[in-house]
Amino acid sequence: MNTLLARAGVTSCQLAQQDFLAVDPQDPKYSRVTHILLDPSCSGSGMVTRGPGEEVPSAERLQALAGFQRRVLGHALSFPALRRLVYSTCSVHREENEDVVQAVLQEQGSAFRLVTAFPSWPCRGLAAFPGAESCLRASPAETLTHGFFVAVLERCQEGADAPSSLPVAAEEKPQPREETEPGAAPRKRKRKKQRVKE
Repeated sequence: MNTLLARAGVTSCQLAQQDFLAVDPQDPKYSRVTHILLDPSCSGSGMVTRGPGEEVPSAERLQALAGFQRRVLGHALSFPALRRLVYSTCSVHREENEDVVQAVLQEQGSAFRLVTAFPSWPCRGLAAFPGAESCLRASPAETLTHGFFVAVLERCQEGADAPSSLPVAAEEKPQPREETEPGAAPRKRKRKKQRVKE
């Protein structure tokens, strides 16, 4: 892992080889953790390199994995300074993806919300709940990649009214008001030219 991190240019990291569920989020050494990339164990159903003879996971196996994934995601969101978390799997199953995210968002109340991951990505989350389109999916058939899923969860600010599943991109943001002198004509805004793809 150290070699992979070094190749990626990561300079500020500390590896901890232990069960993540055994990590105490209240431990002072984790008091400044603001971002987490959570890639829990999954069925691996999106891996193209899996052999054609390999079995599709049973419903019982998917439920067991989803239960573990919900526990791990809920635990990760309990780090007190956490601002943003990326949840990813190499699974194509809704049970391990949208269903896990929806269940944990409901448990968290209005503490976290979804943020649209890579807005220009063509394949979005399944319509399992309002806001699931903020999630990202990929598959060999649609994106010519391995199958995977990404959801970005962000802590809501204190006193925020936004429901947890409302994506940030969908919220209306007030436009800044321009200061003008009384009686002065409003300033014209420059428009960006849009390129048309052929």
